[in-house]
Amino acid sequence: MSGGNCRKLRNAMFVVALLAVIAVGFVAFESDDSYADSSGVVNDSSGQIGTYTFDSKTRVLTLKAIDSSYYEKTPTELVSLTDDEKKTVLKVVLNGFIKDPSNLFNRDDYPGIYSDSGMNLQHIGEVSIYVKNSVDGMANYSFDRLTGTFELSYKSGSTVLGSYGSG
Repeated sequence: MSGGNCRKLRNAMFVVALLAVIAVGFVAFESDDSYADSSGVVNDSSGQIGTYTFDSKTRVLTLKAIDSSYYEKTPTELVSLTDDEKKTVLKVVLNGFIKDPSNLFNRDDYPGIYSDSGMNLQHIGEVSIYVKNSVDGMANYSFDRLTGTFELSYKSGSTVLGSYGSG
């Protein structure tokens, strides 16, 4: 084998070995569970009223109410996050909870959601639109407590008809 061909073969083997190392590193990174979501149920004295998920990559804790009959209840047991996870929460999204359970978050357990302006909570959900005392349709709403921003998107089925926001 000539010197040029030997060099080409050696370079090709180096490229294959480099690609193998990159592939192994990619698989190892993808299987890293340090960004795995935590999830579970949200309970009050009457039982389960919702579910929660925590994305440790974005550090957003989302609580979702599961039944409109539970919307007015405030959960007394929020989530089963570790103490370290609670300290990393930067935002809490309350999906479908009409009553504000913010009194259940405190600066010691959830220091990341507090700022000079208040807690970084976002309320989202769906509300009925009433026209002349009858239900005329539905709207999605969002209220960000930290920024004071309110958004309302009127919809008909899955079609958004228009939006209103303030902030």
